[in-house]
Parts: sequence; C-alpha cells; structure tokens
Amino acid sequence: MVSVVHDVAFARFPHFFSPAERRWMRWTIPFTMRRAAGIVTVSEFSKQEIVEVFGIPEERITVAYNGVDPVFNHPASRSGPVAPPYFLAAGNLQPRKNLPTLLRAYRRALALRPDLPERLVLVGQEWFEADSILRQAADLRREGRVIFTGYVADDELVGLLQRATAFAYPSVYEGFGLPPVEAMAAGVATLVSDIAVTREVIGEGALLLPPTDVEAWADALLRVAADPALRAGLIERGRARAARYTWADAARRILPALEAAAGGPTADT
Repeated sequence: MVSVVHDVAFARFPHFFSPAERRWMRWTIPFTMRRAAGIVTVSEFSKQEIVEVFGIPEERITVAYNGVDPVFNHPASRSGPVAPPYFLAAGNLQPRKNLPTLLRAYRRALALRPDLPERLVLVGQEWFEADSILRQAADLRREGRVIFTGYVADDELVGLLQRATAFAYPSVYEGFGLPPVEAMAAGVATLVSDIAVTREVIGEGALLLPPTDVEAWADALLRVAADPALRAGLIERGRARAARYTWADAARRILPALEAAAGGPTADT
C-alpha cells in the first residue's frame, strides 16, 4: 500500500478541526503511514513535517507536487456568477484559511478608500466554525460588499478567477496550496501568506504577505487594485510559476513509489 498524505495540519493545529475530525485523523493517518510501504506527499515542506512529527524515515516518502487541471489555463473566456470588479478568495470556510484576517483587511481597505469599487467574493463550502466567519461578515453582506457563493464547479471558478482584480489566500498552513496555483494559472494577480510552503511552491509567482498582518493585506489589496503594472507583473510571473505543476509530472513522480511498493514487502512498523 502507498498512502497519500497532503499535510499534517491535524497534528500541528488540532484546534482548526472539529472533535470528530481530530479523533479520526489522529488514529487513521498515523496508522496508515506506519503500515504503508511508501508515502506520497505534495511538497518538500510536507515531507519534512511528516518526518518531524511522526518520525517516518525520509527514504519512505516521495514528493509529487500537485498538478493544475488544464481548465484553469485554457484561454477560452468563461462566465462567472458574480459581476466584476471584485477580490476573490477560494477554499472551505474553516479556521486555517484565515479568512478573518482577509475580512479585516478588506474593512481597512474600505476605510482608507471608501469609493473602492471591488467587492470581496468568498468561494467555498461551509466547514468547521464557518458560522464565526459568517457572523464577522454579516454587515458587509447586507451592504453587498461581501458575497459568499458556496461551492462552485471548476468552470464557474475559472470564470470568477478570470474576472477578479486579485486572488487572496491568507491561509496559515497548507501542504501545497492548490487554489493560489490555480489562480495564477488562470491569469489573476495573486496574494498569499508568506509561509514555508508558499515560498517553496509559489515563490516569486505571487505577492507574499505576513499571514495575520491586517495592514499589510489591506495595503496589498489597494495597491493591486490601483496599479495595472503591478497586476501585469504578478500575472506574468504567476503563469510561469504555475506552468511547473502538471498531473503528468505528478504521475511520473508517483509511479516509482507504486512500483517499489509492488515489488517489496509492506512495512509493519
């Protein structure tokens, strides 16, 4: 058996998960990793986390970066459910995505520039503690400034990305960070948290910001909205960076791990 482990957020930040999720993850994921002949993970960062937290030998872990579905970099224009201009964020509504920082930053941007035309569109399913996020945005929703779309299919997401002024992803912990890479592939200026995995995966392809610095995020939103040259530079660098990540490359990295597992004994410790 080869096990795929995207990240160990459940061990690093257990308070980001519901009690039921914590119980399930704490039992099944470590057990599966110990029993597996090999482990595949999605970044060097996640590999080192697995080694450090669970003591899995490095030689049993294969890194295969996630790929970007071709729908995100296809040149055809797609429609979206919200009319521009807007800033966009995507991901389940859960604590580790750090949406309260983005909401506070957006409020600060509005205070600094009351005539800011961009709304804030949040895409994603309601998850653990989503009610807290909805409460914090209640007044902005009533004013039409913040829009929660819920889940949207990829075609609609691509349409939203293509028309966004900027894509914001303030997550505090990721194993890879696929949504901002998809955003870069779709050709939108992207802002992300400056954390270890984004430095590895995204690098110069996006504007990296301190995860919980509200002023920095507010300033970045205003700058990217007002500066076409900044947006153009981010789009160019983002597309180039996102082009590195394909599912064909992921398959090439995973295949040797499967072949090794098929030809050798299964680990039992």
